[in-house]
Amino acid sequence: MRLISIIVLLFFLSSTYCHPEQKKKKFVVSRGFYYWKSIFRNTVPEQSVLRQERVQELYIKYFDVDWSYIRHDAYPLAQIQFADQPDSSLQIIPVVFITNRCIDHIDSPAIWPLADRIGSLINDISDANGIKHIREIQIDCDWTEKTKNKYFYLLNELRNHPFLSGKQLSATIRLHQAKYHERTGVPPVDKGLLMAYNMGNIKNSTTGNSILEPQELNKYIGELHNYPLHLDIALPLFSWYVWFNADLTFKGLVHDYQIATLTGFPVEATTGNKFLFTRNCDTLGFSFKKGDLLRKEESNLNDIIQSAELLAKHLTNDSLSLSCFHLDSVILKKYPANALEKIFNSLNN
Repeated sequence: MRLISIIVLLFFLSSTYCHPEQKKKKFVVSRGFYYWKSIFRNTVPEQSVLRQERVQELYIKYFDVDWSYIRHDAYPLAQIQFADQPDSSLQIIPVVFITNRCIDHIDSPAIWPLADRIGSLINDISDANGIKHIREIQIDCDWTEKTKNKYFYLLNELRNHPFLSGKQLSATIRLHQAKYHERTGVPPVDKGLLMAYNMGNIKNSTTGNSILEPQELNKYIGELHNYPLHLDIALPLFSWYVWFNADLTFKGLVHDYQIATLTGFPVEATTGNKFLFTRNCDTLGFSFKKGDLLRKEESNLNDIIQSAELLAKHLTNDSLSLSCFHLDSVILKKYPANALEKIFNSLNN
């Protein structure tokens, strides 16, 4: 009997350790896009992408909230204008971007009135444009350890606004906020959306690609399974030029919609994705000087997919939203026909 028991035990152990591969986790993924432009239009190319990719959720930035140094108060700006009504088959998620300096400067007694104004303006914009059946509101803020208490207070006050009754409240989560959440805190919301981009030091001239580098991403997500909120994911599609003076001081960003290509510009390629101006050049509202440098940064398809595969190893929730930033026909032209499908399927590769 003892011999039989030993044989059975050995068989069990061999079957366990000879086949260490476990079945890969499969995620139930809903598909989303961000809309980050000041005027909402149902353009044919963008609507075609939404239908073709079976997109279910559209995160629309309604307005920003910034700090007025003149009025010493928070104020809304960049409020979206709807030239067209969004497709009623999409789940619309209003997004409000709040600057960290606004949270830093506002006094605690002014937070409740600010929450009331934010909730009321979301309600007014939705009503005025026939946007119904909203299930989620999202707040986007790059808060810090210094501002977390006031920001979290604002989120709690927003929860109490009548318009948010019965709706989910979500917040964007930057990579540094996820990695160092014991210091920066966890926002009091129903769920977070991890922005898996903008991870490098954009102002450093030696940075390769501040938008997305899988190796850099991997430094932030090792403990993601310990993050105490359900996490949705956003991946980048955009690209830009980072502009430096001749002394390599950061000067600003030049977006693709401002300069589509450097063809015809007085530049010479240096190393990799960097372009040096060989003479002064005034064009399209920019005044480039000899010695200025542009660093081209892109969301490379292979890097996007690799990043999603890295994230999938650390996510604990079985279902989530995967959204692309952002819906724009100029950006979408840069990707081949099957690229978006690959991105939306990348968590289950």
